[in-house]
Amino acid sequence: MKKILMLGLCAILTLSSMIAYATENNQKDSSISATAVIIIKGEENIKAYEEAGIIRTRPHLRCISPELEGNQLSNNDFSIQGTSIPTDIWDLNQKSRDFTYSFRSYIYSNYKYKPCPDSISSTGYAIYHMFEPDADQEMKVTTYDSDGSYVTSTNLILDDKTAYGLAVKNEPHYFKYTSIKGTTISGTGTVY
Repeated sequence: MKKILMLGLCAILTLSSMIAYATENNQKDSSISATAVIIIKGEENIKAYEEAGIIRTRPHLRCISPELEGNQLSNNDFSIQGTSIPTDIWDLNQKSRDFTYSFRSYIYSNYKYKPCPDSISSTGYAIYHMFEPDADQEMKVTTYDSDGSYVTSTNLILDDKTAYGLAVKNEPHYFKYTSIKGTTISGTGTVY
């Protein structure tokens, strides 16, 4: 009965709210021929997908103040912005990373993120973003391998809390975030 209920919930959510698609992977490495992306909008839809096990559950606890942990700050570094390609690695298997953003052209992630295992992902690994925009906005998220090879780009219309998941190889990846319209966009979120 529980399986039937979950399948029904998945079917309803799929038909009503989820945008899922695969984009061609333009990198030279043919080990992954296509990159799978999932985008889910709205707090209730995101919770339903998490409860059904379709997407990874996001962390629920956030640190309020940054504290030194070894050589890096806690998961609240307070921004994703960087003007150059990152060199440091953030292991998402150890902890998620909260961020804020505000820019009008483009910024890079401050870290290369090592992905977590993900049973739903076509590659076995995924990196998720949770965006909470301050206002309606359009953002392009471009993903790169650790060596700088292009993986994929996705245009997001952020008009509600949005979960963005990307199947990736088991190696660090970094991101370039671009304001599509060239206007200032801002908000908060989590990489997990």
